[in-house]
Order: sequence, then structure tokens, then C-alpha cells
Amino acid sequence: MGELPGNDVGPAGGGPLRVRPAVLHDAADRLTGLAYRLAHGLAGQPELTVTAPGWAAADLLVAVEAAVHRQVSRAGADAAATGQALARAADEYDAADWRAVHRLAR
Repeated sequence: MGELPGNDVGPAGGGPLRVRPAVLHDAADRLTGLAYRLAHGLAGQPELTVTAPGWAAADLLVAVEAAVHRQVSRAGADAAATGQALARAADEYDAADWRAVHRLAR
């Protein structure tokens, strides 16, 4: 499909809203890249904290490191899901535009 200029839709609050599917696709691609970096950035890295045998904080450091890994992984999964949703929305806007073009061309 070719690229159409965009959609003007009126949101519930009033004025027109310009939707540009190409911009949504670009944002989706950037989020996908971010998600990949978040998911794989810490994987296989040596421990983020130094070992501190005998220190009272040693166990806490290990727990903090595990929490950081979990949160970064969660952020990566959220970024991936948002990127996929943006890509689907862009595809749906494109498809709606092309359906309208074909209807008007009749």
C-alpha cells in the first residue's frame, strides 16, 4: 500500500486530530528497538554489584541487582507491547484510508 497523507478525526473534546500512520510506524520501530535493548542489555552481563563477602549489605546488594534486572525486563516488555499496539493502530488507519479511497473511487 502507498502512504496516504493522514486522517483528520475529531476527538470527543473538539478540534481535529491529525493521524499520520508513518509517524506511528516510526514510533513503533523505535519502541521495538528500545524493547530489544532493554531485554538484552543486561542479559549475560557480569554482576552489576561487587561481591562483598562478610558485609552486612551483601545480600541486599544481590536483591537490588535482581530487582533492577526484573524492572528493566518489565520495561522492555512494556515497550515491546506498546510498539506492537502502535504498529497495529497505524496499519488500521492505513487500511481505513484505503477502504475510503476505494469507496470514493467507485
